[in-house]
Amino acid sequence: MITDIIMWKHPEAQFTYQGDGETIAPHQMPNGDAAAGLTWLDGSIAQPDEATLALWQQEYEAHLAATEFSRNRLAEYVTALPLHEVIEALFEKLAEADSTKFDDLQAKRQAIKAKFPTPGE
Repeated sequence: MITDIIMWKHPEAQFTYQGDGETIAPHQMPNGDAAAGLTWLDGSIAQPDEATLALWQQEYEAHLAATEFSRNRLAEYVTALPLHEVIEALFEKLAEADSTKFDDLQAKRQAIKAKFPTPGE
């Protein structure tokens, strides 16, 4: 998780992290020291200390919560709106003026958006 957080905050960062796989969170490390397994290789970004990593983790978790609707929609779009059907519907609508399939896919899309609304809407 530490590597996910760092790459989310600073995608260009150069570092290595040695721990017990990707499942280690700061509170699971001995003495809560997630920074201990971190080897910073990037001189352009200051190496994060434990407090900075904890702050980044809070920001990352807030980001994940705020964008969960989008990930949920994508998972449903993949099965409900297969790409080949979308392409076929677009061609039929544009080239043949037949919007039957397009309208059907649009109804499915709207149902998914209603199921997973954008926060604040």
